[in-house]
Amino acid sequence: MSADTNLNDSENEYSNYLPIKASALPTPELTDEGKDLPVYPPSAPIPKGFIGAIARTIQGAPPCVWVVNQHTEDITVVVSKYQPNRLFTGGDLNVSLTGGGIGFSTTTYLGPATQKTLAPQSRDEERSVGAFPLWTRRHDFGVISIFTGPDKILYIENDRIPAGCTAFFRNKPDLVFLAYNKAADST
Repeated sequence: MSADTNLNDSENEYSNYLPIKASALPTPELTDEGKDLPVYPPSAPIPKGFIGAIARTIQGAPPCVWVVNQHTEDITVVVSKYQPNRLFTGGDLNVSLTGGGIGFSTTTYLGPATQKTLAPQSRDEERSVGAFPLWTRRHDFGVISIFTGPDKILYIENDRIPAGCTAFFRNKPDLVFLAYNKAADST
């Protein structure tokens, strides 16, 4: 099989991760990862890094984040993986009289994302909280963007959100984060 054939197979396999319209993003409940997420964070400390990923797996902590809307109007929250995925697609070896080298080919594709509209906490406490999957325990954070109002005006773009934390949006440029164990104590 040639490298071109492998590349086309890879592109077809991951074609569902190509850029899509934000309105076409699924809600967390519609993804396989999001179906069994608890509404509120469990009460267990969460370490960081590779060791933290192992600890989260052993503890059974879901790789997710919770967002609470404490603003006065609806917000739309989009949570995604931290970085695009990289896929090895081929390699080559170059040899000549004057030198040589090894080359690797990779392709990147965007990882999954979900969106959910959250009501203000003052109007509907149950619909003001959303749980969002992170799809991996490799990184100890995900990426969050927040759109406000019925016109969905971008307010916060591509902020890092620590895994397992609860984020409170209060219509300010910075989200308020409660760490994994503190978030469970406050609910």
